[in-house]
Amino acid sequence: MKILLSFIFFLFAYLSTNAQNNFRDDYSSNIGWTQIGSNVEIRNGKLNYFNGSADSQQRRVYKDLGFTLDSNSFWSAEFDFTPTLVGNWGGPSTGHSLLALTAGIQEPFNNCPDIPCTGNPIGTQDGIIVSYTTTSPIDSNSHIANTIFFIISAKDSNLEYRSVNALSGTTLNTNYYLRLERFSPTSVQLSVFLDSNKTIHLPNSPISLNIPSTIGGLNTVQHANLARGDSRRQLSGSIDNLTISSSNFLTSIPTTQSSSLGLTIYPNPAKETITIEGIEKGTAIQFFNIAGQLVMETMNKPNISISKLNPGVYFVQIEKNGSVQTQKFIVE
Repeated sequence: MKILLSFIFFLFAYLSTNAQNNFRDDYSSNIGWTQIGSNVEIRNGKLNYFNGSADSQQRRVYKDLGFTLDSNSFWSAEFDFTPTLVGNWGGPSTGHSLLALTAGIQEPFNNCPDIPCTGNPIGTQDGIIVSYTTTSPIDSNSHIANTIFFIISAKDSNLEYRSVNALSGTTLNTNYYLRLERFSPTSVQLSVFLDSNKTIHLPNSPISLNIPSTIGGLNTVQHANLARGDSRRQLSGSIDNLTISSSNFLTSIPTTQSSSLGLTIYPNPAKETITIEGIEKGTAIQFFNIAGQLVMETMNKPNISISKLNPGVYFVQIEKNGSVQTQKFIVE
């Protein structure tokens, strides 16, 4: 109990100091949102897609975050998503941006100041986008036609990047709980959960995408049909409970760190194993995620495998003879 209380106090102090930027919206009001076109609208307490994606037309809403997500920001965006109906391209077919964090108010992929986005001019803003989509026919990534999946895309000015692995196996009229995270300047990750506690993953979740470290300046949140879509790529569904939290601390993490316990933890960031120098008999070691949940614990081990931990930010807490050391570290 003493260790847990110490950790909670530390986490509260840490979050109070570092988690300075937060955006929340339950879509109870459309105040602050800009509406472009129709069929993607805030209505009845949710963000709704109304089964419309006419070719070369943009339909979207966007809102200023109130802060900027730079490349050295650790951030997490979470929201609930329920698909209810998709279009028909020889089978289920959809192609929509569920969430886009962009460095401006252009359409997530194209520069579309008008309706219907004449000529589909390519966009020039940075962005990180989660899409609910399908491909037809089979493409170079071996996505099977008519299979619906979640995918991560990114834009670095006019260059595009897309995750090779896609999360498929979704079912209509099912609630999904999504978490998009940037945990290093060059990595983003998407987790899709089947429960509101975010403990049961959709098979093959999470997926990740390596991105250029130059992607930054993200100051706008968007939900959109895509201007380069097709009239047969349609979606009805809803989004709710959007939360975006950020903390600008990644560049301040040292490679090693000592404490009054005389222990040194390295490397940081780490991929497979961390080493704790100075471990003695009777030393308890616990690992917590950013939400304060205990994810792993051990005793007396100087070399610890972290291969089972998902990429992200963690805290390692070490207790020896009643004294406690807590340090944050990153799993890449």
